[in-house]
Amino acid sequence: MVSLFLVNRTSSGLDTAKEAADRIAAAQRIHIRLSSADALATSGYLRSGLQPAEELQEFDTNLQAAFSDLARYPDLALLRANGSTGLNEGSDTLTGRINQYNALVTSARDNNRQGFPVGATYQKSASAVLGNEIIPALVQADLSTRADLADSLNANRLVPLLLLVSFLVLCCIPLGYGLLSLKKLTNRVINLPILLSLMLVGIATLLCASGSLVSLNDARSLATKEFRTADLYGQARVSLYEARAAEALTLIARGSGADKEAAWQTAYRTAFAASPQPRDSNTASILNLYEQEHVKVREADDKGDWDGAVAMVRSSSPEQEGGPACLAFRAADERLEQRQRDFDDVLAGGFQTGSTRQLLLIALIGNLLAVAFVWTGYQLRIREYR
Repeated sequence: MVSLFLVNRTSSGLDTAKEAADRIAAAQRIHIRLSSADALATSGYLRSGLQPAEELQEFDTNLQAAFSDLARYPDLALLRANGSTGLNEGSDTLTGRINQYNALVTSARDNNRQGFPVGATYQKSASAVLGNEIIPALVQADLSTRADLADSLNANRLVPLLLLVSFLVLCCIPLGYGLLSLKKLTNRVINLPILLSLMLVGIATLLCASGSLVSLNDARSLATKEFRTADLYGQARVSLYEARAAEALTLIARGSGADKEAAWQTAYRTAFAASPQPRDSNTASILNLYEQEHVKVREADDKGDWDGAVAMVRSSSPEQEGGPACLAFRAADERLEQRQRDFDDVLAGGFQTGSTRQLLLIALIGNLLAVAFVWTGYQLRIREYR
């Protein structure tokens, strides 16, 4: 019974770890989708209302994908904006703020198409809502769930040892001592069925202990290696999108975007640092290329060639190829997305509890057979007494 309880505890812990890992992945997917949408909206603004239809579709797809993940995790959808704790109803929720962000982007796009300068204010307000209210809530949820993941893995680290200790204390020592004492006092042979039951329980306990140890070690390895690597690539993608948005906002500000250039530098350094180094040298070289193109954008803008800087940054359209900075950004984004997808495929089967379910079956069958052997052993002794 103790082995059943402990193995079930391990299985429940792994279930909790899988739920936490899925929730972390969902929060990061939402973060990536929203950051990508903002990069599309800000860079698209530079096209003066002529943003390509495929980019508009991609923007809508990103928001819908974010809403889909929020629907799967209602606790995320009801998070308070600004990163404050607790859940809330109404416009202050994460869902409400995303709808507000979408409305501001739509207003910016409409005004920009008509040539009204107020569109820039709407666009900057939309990015502010995303960066100051939506993202902090996602970061808070991410941090709290990471703590849940670590706790669920650490809470059961002593289960294999407890299984062995419980077998020694509750089975091996009492039954072994009893069998040897009776043999010595009565000068009879050891009760073979009871001895077999002890051996059977011992084998089942060893299998459960070793299986639990392997499952826990595999889960911890997954959390510290593959999951961590995929997580880093996800963080790098978010930072790359933030750099792209900051780059566009600097140009939208027309000479007063020094703070946005500082934001670009911070986001780019974060993206570069988050990309696992030095193993992934190709990603590093692609990111370096994007930095070089960004330097050219800033040089053109600082010299007063605003149109030339915009041409380097703006996205492609059916009539015009994207600027060098845009193409370099796209190459970096595709590389990071592919690297993250490679590790996501590994994680798809992670934190599985199938092996612990089998251990529960082994423990149950072992205990039932042990009970049957003990009953047989006592029946032999009763017949002897009769």
